[in-house]
Amino acid sequence: HYEPFGIYANGEVDLKALPAGSTIIIPADDSNETRAILLLQQEGLVSVAEGATVETGITTLDIADDGGYDIRAVQADTVPSLLANSDEGTIAVINGNYALQAGLHSSDALALEDASGDAAQYYANLIAVKEGRENDEKTLALVNAIQTAEVASFIEETYNGAVVAVFPTEESAVAGEIAQADLVPTAIDKEAFDALLASGAVADDAIIAESSWASAVKKAGVLKVGGTRTSFLFSQLDETDNAIRGFDAGLYQLLARYILGDESKFDLTQVDSSTRESVLTSGTVDVVFATYSITPSRQEVISFAGPYYVSRQAVLVKAGNTEIGGIDELAGKTVATQAGSTGPQVLAEYAPDAIVQEFQDDISARTALEQGRVDAYVTDYTLLLNAIVKNPGSYEIAGEPFGSEDNYGIGLPKDSDGVAFVNAFLKDLVDNGTWAELWQITLGDRTGIQTAPAAPVIE
Repeated sequence: HYEPFGIYANGEVDLKALPAGSTIIIPADDSNETRAILLLQQEGLVSVAEGATVETGITTLDIADDGGYDIRAVQADTVPSLLANSDEGTIAVINGNYALQAGLHSSDALALEDASGDAAQYYANLIAVKEGRENDEKTLALVNAIQTAEVASFIEETYNGAVVAVFPTEESAVAGEIAQADLVPTAIDKEAFDALLASGAVADDAIIAESSWASAVKKAGVLKVGGTRTSFLFSQLDETDNAIRGFDAGLYQLLARYILGDESKFDLTQVDSSTRESVLTSGTVDVVFATYSITPSRQEVISFAGPYYVSRQAVLVKAGNTEIGGIDELAGKTVATQAGSTGPQVLAEYAPDAIVQEFQDDISARTALEQGRVDAYVTDYTLLLNAIVKNPGSYEIAGEPFGSEDNYGIGLPKDSDGVAFVNAFLKDLVDNGTWAELWQITLGDRTGIQTAPAAPVIE
């Protein structure tokens, strides 16, 4: 939920005809000042400089056009009292919490923060848990207990608009036809995953000796991997047994077994998009498995084996949608995508007649879809598969993936002979059916896709 900022006035005021020179009181502390200025911009009273964003924070110094108003930034909790004692015609931007305390009602506001706006989404209150526990039974039970129509109604009736629910309820998710108890992520088949790893091949000593990279791993007795523990489909830590499972996790554990004879002989260093190259160039890890797109700029620093997985763009719709069958049926439809991604360009090329609405992040876009504010959501196919698995019965992929291919590779040190070794390992997995079986266990069975796609051509 979030507490929307509102614009309140002393006396009768028409925001559309606010005279130049009028006083506008806003809170001065970090996030509150950002939200206040964005609300003023939302209502056309000011405009902020290009490049000023909610992520970086916005102050009065970032206002490019103040409309000729006298904008005064003060301590947030003093704004209501200053407004009450101001000259008639003064307006103020007040946080929902302080508005409640001052006895102000959201219906008194001349304008409220848009729930779909950047600030509302960015500053919404969230449930935070320790990393790796996002999908614990207790965590999911708490989330499902809160994200209900009853809680949303309680918030609306109790706070009269001063607090707004921004989560999808079970009714909004699937048009009232799915029960709350069904909203549980599709778990991986642990037994099948573990059995597949245990059946993995082990390389002969002669094969290991042909590669200096593999020989070094063999000598160290452990495969040092750069990866993640929080990617639901690709590499997710299960705190009940401390195992890491998923498509990427399966591949690097099979590689550990291939070299060392034991799939458990790996050491995982967590990486993100900013550290994947550095852990390789510094020698911290031997290899990186992290849904790692092969790009020319990265190939200047490191080498890639693979590709081992190919993603493209896809269209996500609410479950049961029969109007949209794929990318060719988006003309005239309102379509969400992520700002700053390739989504807007992709839609311009493949669905030029769609009405594109950009959102700051994945959750904001999916919330808009669930609430019916957009008809579809276009982004990376793999990201959408994660959404389907985490929210079974809520979404569907409309039609087939489309657009240019995004090849995922396995990162290795620059010019390492490990590239040839890992490529040979990957080709064996494809040829003996292990790649397809791993895909089915980690992705197919959890997303309702019955047949594994063709494996990418490994260079």
